[in-house]
Amino acid sequence: AVEMNDEEPLPPAALSLVFPVCARALLLPKSAPASIREAALGVLAPHAAPGVEGLPRAAAARLMLTVMATGTPALAAAAHALLLDIAAGAAEDSSPAAVAREIRRGLESEFCAVRAAALAALAVAPPILGEDADAGAAPTSSSSSSAVALLFLARYDPDEANRVAADSVWEAYGLAGTDLAALVSPAAVLSYLSHPAASVREAAVGAFADAVAALASGVAPVLAKLFAAFSANAPKAAPAKPDDPFAMAVPNALVAGAARQAGNPQGRATIMRALGAVAPSLTARDLPLVSTFLTKVLGDEDEGVRDAAMNGGKEMIELHGAEHVQQLLGVYEGYFDRQANNNSAGAAAQSQASSDNVRQGVVVFLGALACHLDKEDPKIRQILSRLVAVLSTPSEAVQRSVANCLPSLMPALNDEERRALVDSLLAQVTAGEGYGDRRGAAIGLAGAVKGMGIGSLKGFGVMDAIKAAVEDKKNPDAREGAVMAFEQLCLRLGRLFEPYVIHVLPMLLVCFGDQSVNVREATISAARAVMGQLSAQGVKLVLPALMNGLEDKAWRTKQGSVQLLGAMSACAPKQLGACLPQIVPRLSETLIDTHPKVVEAATWALKAIGEVIRNPEIQALSSYLLGAIAKPAELTLPCLEVLLETTFVNTVDAPSLALIVPVLSRGLRDRKADLKKKAAKIAGNMCALVADAKDMSPYIPLLLPDIQKALVDPSPEVRATAAAALASLVRGMGGIDEHFAELIPWLTETLQSDGPMTERSGAAQGLAECLAVLGAEHFEAMLPEILAGCHHPAPYVREGHLTLLRFLPLALGQLFEAHLQEALAEVLTGLADSDEPVRDAALGAGRVFVEEFSHSAQSLDLLLPSIEDGISSENWRIRQSAVELLGSMMFRIAGASGKVHVEGGSDDEGVSTEAQGRALSGSLGENRHNDLLAAVYALRSDPTAVVRNAAMHIWKTVVSNTPRTLRAILPRLMERLIAGLSAHNDDRRTTASRCLGELVRKLGERVLPEVFPILRGGLESGGPETREGVCLGLAEVLAAARKDQLAPYYADVVPVIRDALCDPEESVRNAAGSAFDAMFRHGGADTAADIVPALLAKLDTDPVALEGLKQVLRAQPKILASVLPKLASPPINAARAGTLGALAEVAGAALPPHLSLLFPPLLVAMGSGDPEESTAAAAAAAAVIRAVPEEAHYLLLPEIVNGVTDSVTAAERAAAAALCAVFAKEAPCFDAKDDVPQIIDVLFELFIDPDEAAMTAAWTALGEVMGCVAKEDQARFLPDVRKAVDTAREKVRRQDKSAREILIPALCLPKGLAPIVQVYLQGVLSGKHAEDRESAAEGLREAVLSTTTAAIKPHVIPITGPLIRILGDKYPGAVKSAILGALAVMIDKGGLALKPFVPQLQTTFVKCLSDPARAVRQRAAAALGRLMTLQPRVDPLVGDLLTGLKGAADRGVKEAMLRAVSGVFAHAGKGVGLANVARAREEVGALVAAAGDEGTRGAASLALAHIATWLTEEERGVLIDELSADRAGVDGEEREGRAAVLSAMARTSPELLLAAHAAPALNGLAKAAKDDRVPCRCAAARGLARLAVASAAQSGPACPYLPKLLPVLSRLLRDNGSEVREAAAGALKRLTKEHPEAVAPHLGSFVPALADMAVGDRSKEARHYADRALRHALQIYDVPNGLEMAQAVLKAGGDANAARGRLTDVVLRRLKGLPDESDDEEGGTWATLAADQDDDDEVVLGD
Repeated sequence: AVEMNDEEPLPPAALSLVFPVCARALLLPKSAPASIREAALGVLAPHAAPGVEGLPRAAAARLMLTVMATGTPALAAAAHALLLDIAAGAAEDSSPAAVAREIRRGLESEFCAVRAAALAALAVAPPILGEDADAGAAPTSSSSSSAVALLFLARYDPDEANRVAADSVWEAYGLAGTDLAALVSPAAVLSYLSHPAASVREAAVGAFADAVAALASGVAPVLAKLFAAFSANAPKAAPAKPDDPFAMAVPNALVAGAARQAGNPQGRATIMRALGAVAPSLTARDLPLVSTFLTKVLGDEDEGVRDAAMNGGKEMIELHGAEHVQQLLGVYEGYFDRQANNNSAGAAAQSQASSDNVRQGVVVFLGALACHLDKEDPKIRQILSRLVAVLSTPSEAVQRSVANCLPSLMPALNDEERRALVDSLLAQVTAGEGYGDRRGAAIGLAGAVKGMGIGSLKGFGVMDAIKAAVEDKKNPDAREGAVMAFEQLCLRLGRLFEPYVIHVLPMLLVCFGDQSVNVREATISAARAVMGQLSAQGVKLVLPALMNGLEDKAWRTKQGSVQLLGAMSACAPKQLGACLPQIVPRLSETLIDTHPKVVEAATWALKAIGEVIRNPEIQALSSYLLGAIAKPAELTLPCLEVLLETTFVNTVDAPSLALIVPVLSRGLRDRKADLKKKAAKIAGNMCALVADAKDMSPYIPLLLPDIQKALVDPSPEVRATAAAALASLVRGMGGIDEHFAELIPWLTETLQSDGPMTERSGAAQGLAECLAVLGAEHFEAMLPEILAGCHHPAPYVREGHLTLLRFLPLALGQLFEAHLQEALAEVLTGLADSDEPVRDAALGAGRVFVEEFSHSAQSLDLLLPSIEDGISSENWRIRQSAVELLGSMMFRIAGASGKVHVEGGSDDEGVSTEAQGRALSGSLGENRHNDLLAAVYALRSDPTAVVRNAAMHIWKTVVSNTPRTLRAILPRLMERLIAGLSAHNDDRRTTASRCLGELVRKLGERVLPEVFPILRGGLESGGPETREGVCLGLAEVLAAARKDQLAPYYADVVPVIRDALCDPEESVRNAAGSAFDAMFRHGGADTAADIVPALLAKLDTDPVALEGLKQVLRAQPKILASVLPKLASPPINAARAGTLGALAEVAGAALPPHLSLLFPPLLVAMGSGDPEESTAAAAAAAAVIRAVPEEAHYLLLPEIVNGVTDSVTAAERAAAAALCAVFAKEAPCFDAKDDVPQIIDVLFELFIDPDEAAMTAAWTALGEVMGCVAKEDQARFLPDVRKAVDTAREKVRRQDKSAREILIPALCLPKGLAPIVQVYLQGVLSGKHAEDRESAAEGLREAVLSTTTAAIKPHVIPITGPLIRILGDKYPGAVKSAILGALAVMIDKGGLALKPFVPQLQTTFVKCLSDPARAVRQRAAAALGRLMTLQPRVDPLVGDLLTGLKGAADRGVKEAMLRAVSGVFAHAGKGVGLANVARAREEVGALVAAAGDEGTRGAASLALAHIATWLTEEERGVLIDELSADRAGVDGEEREGRAAVLSAMARTSPELLLAAHAAPALNGLAKAAKDDRVPCRCAAARGLARLAVASAAQSGPACPYLPKLLPVLSRLLRDNGSEVREAAAGALKRLTKEHPEAVAPHLGSFVPALADMAVGDRSKEARHYADRALRHALQIYDVPNGLEMAQAVLKAGGDANAARGRLTDVVLRRLKGLPDESDDEEGGTWATLAADQDDDDEVVLGD
């Protein structure tokens, strides 16, 4: 079997079997897997080398040439190498001549690469020319001459590189010095003129011409062979088959036409080119013969052959025409003569088309010959006429040839003849019948203008005529001809026509959108011609206009601009390279245009640009590039992948860049990191592929921003690739030129920006790469600025510069080593930075330093001192980083990766080897190695965990045997530990002490005898730092040693610890406490017995003893049980209180069980009169509160609360209240959610405390407690506060039942609501539910009612403003009603402090009068009335309200406005003008009479009653008379209204009625009492009672009206209507309550009726009022023997005795047992003036 990886050659026999298989595999179609062909080449490769037998080299050479012609570029490259090996070993082949022959056949390939490979192979192969010739022998046989002919042919290869290689081979074969005529005959080359490969034919033309020129006999002997070769390639008629029965039935002409064979037109054309090439060798004798032959060839059926013959004839005429003009003229004129004489014969001989072709060609020859005639020769005009006629020939080659002849003939014409010629051509251009006519005329016109000069364009009106034809919308042929004229003028005149281009472009833009296809195609050709002739200046003139055309809204203009831009692909390479950077991006944008025609034009334009690419690799990839530009989202990635896979052999030209750069830019802007990385990589390589960096210059502004954006990409791979690309661009462009002028400043600015860390990292990487490109001088100039940035105040700037230090060594290499020390110093400083990103950047830089510069002793000398300093740093971050850097360095030296972590196990286990240890010692030296190991071992005990872990990892990685290593480094380690114990830095002392403990654990008895003396001596003679370090070390030693190991040293250690506990320095005492803890674990109670009593004994004499005792308790809190009883026994003085507080701070979890023992004596001490003792006790209690852990919460708070409730003295209660505040502020276990409700409840109990100090302390404490609760969380305690306020108000009410106001004393302090006001406000402002907001507003109302005006004044603005804002929002009516109630109380209590809010409040209240909710309307009306006490101008409001009454359609709104009118007149009637009073009396009085519902009637009655107060006495009397009059025709509702008004007036102004209007008022009410309508009788009952009360108040028992009023009321008590009875009973209850002495003489008139009602009335409400009226009338509760007095009254006889039967002793006792309560006059029956249940008239009236 053949192994694919076997590089040994096969035996010849095996190879003979394998070779055909490999050949077949190599010739598989392209669809087959490429790996098969690659494998086949791999098999053949070992056998092609020289010296290897068995390979058929001739066949192999032929195979390789075939593979190169048909295979992929990669396969062709491999085959090329194999072909060279085959050729090099050809001498060892059995038939080297056959090998050479096969290789020479490659020279006949149509592929340039194949010919180049064949030449390269011939250069290394033996120089064999013939079949049997030896290497280097001269050619003799025919085969040799054929070989020489091929080599000679290769010297004229179309490719210059191949020509050079062929010349080398020619010389190598020894042919350079030989006579060419002897080597190569023209006949040998002649056959290659008709070769199938175009490149061979092209080379044969030159070779044939030189071979002919070398002949001494001239060209004559060759002409016959040349003519014969032409005939051999000419078309031939196929003979008819003799057995075809239909052969004679078909016309001869058709048979001939059908049976003709085309021959070889390419060969014939090449022969004609060869004939033109040998024109210099023609003699005078040859000219007629050649001219005649050319004339015949002009009739060839192939246009290419005719063109070649015409060109050959023109070359001949150009060379020989001047000398033989007449001879040649005769030949061509003779043709026309023969045509005229032999017309019929000629027609039979050749077709008309062929004859026309010949005639046209001869005319062209005549035109070319006419150039050699004298200007005055008359034949010129004759020839010119024939030339113009030939312009109609439908052959562009003929037309161009004619045009070429015209310029030289123009000087022979005068101006008139020129004008006539121009006019005729213009006419033909615009009106020619066929396309050929118009195009020929356009070509001829251009030739004529060229001959006449550029001035003829204007002189003969050429441009105007063409422009007019372009604008001829009716004639598409004229437009087409005019555009062709533009094209030809531009081609013929070249740069001379450039000034007209700017005027031509608009016309071309129009024609691009022409409806005629022919016009559009002609425009495209014209555009290419125009663009192809533009100079650099012309491009600058044209390009802006085309760019502006892309912005045009008309799609046809946009399409034309796009097509013109695409036509710029015809520009010269230099101009094309300059404009493509602007063109391609704009064309790319046009690909997404909305119009398909524009998109199609843009696609065509980009394709046209792609076709001018000269780079073969890019040309092969143009489809990928154009696809990526057209569909960037889909095809950018495949395009970039293909670009990366392509191996570029040739340089990249400007058109290639124009297509590549947009794709790269799109890739760099893509979101995908992989895409950006690939694009950046290609962009970086671009400068290496261009031949001239200037070609890249236009694209730098496009690529640079995208690379800069990629440089700050989140992906590190993208940033790295972008940095490399940026450096490559800078290098390729020759440094910082004008394109990169802002690059370094931008990198520096980004490096220092306050953006994401990735941006600074990318900028650092890019700057490092650029500095590496710019060289040492630039870097050293910038280094001071870089180092200074590491100390910048801004952390992000420091991070950026340290990140730059990380990348600089990687980019600069050894150039950076000279600056290593100063850079490392900055890195170590950065390791201690307070900002973590800065530390990370510094650590990264340090790691790079170690990786890059730990390879030599010199570098280690630079690195190690700084690292060793970092290990000993006071900053743990520096230590951590220094340890990591040390580890990296040691890992690198030892050859360890450092990535293996040993988890768990013993410290003795590691992964190092002895060899690694020797490597470290060898590189570092034995002493330095031990020093570093000692430092690492010590850092294993560092206080910082990350430092410990890093040191442990290093130790396990570089130490193979820990005990042996410790013994080796013990002297150095002890020196380091002792120095650490005496260091000033805490961390170093702690590290040393812990390490010492670890040593004790590991080495035990071997180290203790040495350690204890050192420690004792340090404690006795050292400074504070040393003593602290010694104690720490002692603690570690005691903790590490076993009990049996310490026994011999116990007596020495205890005094040391005892003395250290009383050290003056706190740090020493702290360390001594740790030592005591460690010792206590070994000695237990014995240790405590040796130390604690001594400390207690020193408490009174040595102040430091207390601190020592604290350390003991901190170490062992359980000892508190033995200390506390002595200290907490009462009484507690200031000193003992201070001691208790100090010990509580350290007791911690041991304290809670003793709280009940501590707090009572502390509260007593806090309440003592001694300020010092009180202050000390308060501090001790606070310390206890702070010391109690969270889990003991359930013990602490009850102790404090009990102090408030159980304390006997006011001072103790005040102290307990203060502790509540301390608890909230300082207790770790304080939980606001659970604790604040309890504290609120208990402190509110003190809000009504009789002792002012206790009350004030509780108020202050509650403020501090609520201050501990976030403002937004205070609303949750609203229920608790409301409950506490209600409870306090109830207690106050019970204390003084007669008080009109219920005031809570604590809330009456200055700023009394301060502790709780935020609870209400937050509830109102941020309550989760409407009910919460309503409750908060009601609670606020209660709180305001409980305080005084002076106390509320500071809260007016903070409370009123939020309440007004809430009223303006959309909340339920209940919320608004509650807020209105609170505002009404605020108006009463706040007084003038509310003056600033009056306008807002008035507007708000008036708005609320129209609210849908009735409660809101009622309370708004009440509040509005109260507000008027603060409003100096009342009239406008009254006017507005009265106006509103007229327009109010809703009864509820009308009722609210009436109540508002009532309130205004009740509170500010004095300020209402007489006009408004009169208006109000009329309008409200009308409403009383016309009211259709009880609510409106009641409100109107009340309003009219208040209005009446401010009427003049006369007007008031008139009103009362009207109300009392008994007029006919008054309906029941009006009577109800009158009665209600009289009742309301009796309530609002009874004194006025009694003083001036008693009789009519009483009469009116008495009539109402007899009315048949229940509301009238109810109103009468209330009114009469009010008047009775007022009369009794004025006259007492001598009141003149009571005898008249009481019988009426008594009668109403027996009314059939329960409402009437309830009203009458309620009225009597009030009368008897307020004036019992006045009614005493008249009991008989109403007591029996009351007794009947109290015992037997069906109405519960009536019985309720009757009970209380009897209780007050009989004065049952007023005196202790009230019951006996009542019984005596009832037994005394008289009218009252009639009630005795009802009022039995049982009933009287029941009345006696009724609860004491405040009788609400506004509830029940009295509130029937249409008031709500939750809102009464008193609110409106303000009574």
